[in-house]
Amino acid sequence: MTIERPTDARPLRLLVVEDEDAHVELLRRGYESASRPVELEVVPSLAEARAALDRSTPDAIVADFVLPDGRSLDLLPFAAARGCPVVLMTSQGDEGVAVEALRGGAFDYVVKTPRALASMPHTVDRALRENALLVAHRCAVEQSRRSEERLRATLISLGEVVFGVDDAGLLRDLHVPHELRAIFDGASVGSPLDALVPPPIAETLRASLDRAGSDIVEHAFELSGHSFRARICPRLDGGWTVALRDETARRAAERGRERLETELRHVQRLETLGTLAGGVAHDFNNLLVPVMVGLDVARSELPIDSRARSILDDARLAAERARELVQRLLSFSRTAEGHERRRVSLAKVVRDAIPVLKVSLAGRQLVLELDDALDVTVDVGQIQQVVLNLVMNAHQALGDAPHPVRLAVRSTDDVGVDGEWVELAVHDRGRGIAPEVLERIFEPFFTTKGPTQGTGLGLTVVHGIVQAHGGFVRARSDAEEGTELAVRLPRAS
Repeated sequence: MTIERPTDARPLRLLVVEDEDAHVELLRRGYESASRPVELEVVPSLAEARAALDRSTPDAIVADFVLPDGRSLDLLPFAAARGCPVVLMTSQGDEGVAVEALRGGAFDYVVKTPRALASMPHTVDRALRENALLVAHRCAVEQSRRSEERLRATLISLGEVVFGVDDAGLLRDLHVPHELRAIFDGASVGSPLDALVPPPIAETLRASLDRAGSDIVEHAFELSGHSFRARICPRLDGGWTVALRDETARRAAERGRERLETELRHVQRLETLGTLAGGVAHDFNNLLVPVMVGLDVARSELPIDSRARSILDDARLAAERARELVQRLLSFSRTAEGHERRRVSLAKVVRDAIPVLKVSLAGRQLVLELDDALDVTVDVGQIQQVVLNLVMNAHQALGDAPHPVRLAVRSTDDVGVDGEWVELAVHDRGRGIAPEVLERIFEPFFTTKGPTQGTGLGLTVVHGIVQAHGGFVRARSDAEEGTELAVRLPRAS
């Protein structure tokens, strides 16, 4: 079925794996209310879902956790192989099941309530954005790997020791980078290999030269606390060319990249993991469902002008406000949890987040002004989430304008309170924010964006994280200079 709206946008192709018609109908109405064009293909079982995936790949999948022929966790590998994000639904909240679903590769996990099903368009859109970010990240990693292989094949790198060895075992064409001269300082062109590296390593390299023949051979060794990899290539004019790559920094970078990927996953699933932390709020939310359903049934059986119906209307309104309060509590609970904090340079936290920022900025220039000497005691993942939220707000505020986003880490002492402070400021040259809007930007659920562009919780989460770290956020904006959001954190003593 297709829900139409007057637009040229391609309808979203959504596979719904659900055996309850009532839930499918609520989902369909949610897309009608959101005016989001969608093609729903509804199947009631895992077997039919796999058959549907074999026929074509949808944009996304929404699946009930428990189905007549098994659990939808079994569907996750099939969806992942096709690059299709999955949102799982369940009738009862269970933290253990939620963790299992997320570890299995689901992008989100929601409890089936009328409100959750009505907001499914936003949930699916968020899953699609997260999936696109992951795909872009994997492509960037793959391109980086291919580029490194091309560079290694040419044996040209400013960070490598490159030299030739003739058939007599003497050095020629010797190049030692400045940063490695303290390690390789006893050799020159015409010297034997033993003058460049200690005899045991030289003997191993000679054995590798003999083994190379017409092939490329690699050999790893340790020297003076550094990890080197030797790449030996036969030369057309006789002898060999050897490149010694210092992989110490690369291995450290790989460890840093692993940390970044862990923090990226934390950012992507922050809202989902927040639902696990708000167990009490979830239980209360589940209790509200039968209350609201009962009120609706009772109201429908009373005359419109009945006093009893008026009382039930007030009760229904109170229940709706209670549910909104639960959602606000959940949003704040995500920033109130205890996290491991450590002393670190705020500039380093920003630099470690740059790969994610560049993917999110889609080519827009990011101008950095970072003071590396300013330490703070923070949870790195949470502060990187703050950076990502602020930079993405600035990026969206610029729209199609070609201006860069400016990000600075600097010291400041004009806060009117005791102690030293470090400021993280993000500035854009957009149209600015009206004063009446600027006063409300940190309110939960307040947003000037369209219904599919945000939940209004981004700056609320930023505010909660910064407050939990003992800091605060200041905002200034005008039509001429644009907008600057400045996070101020206590400087580590």
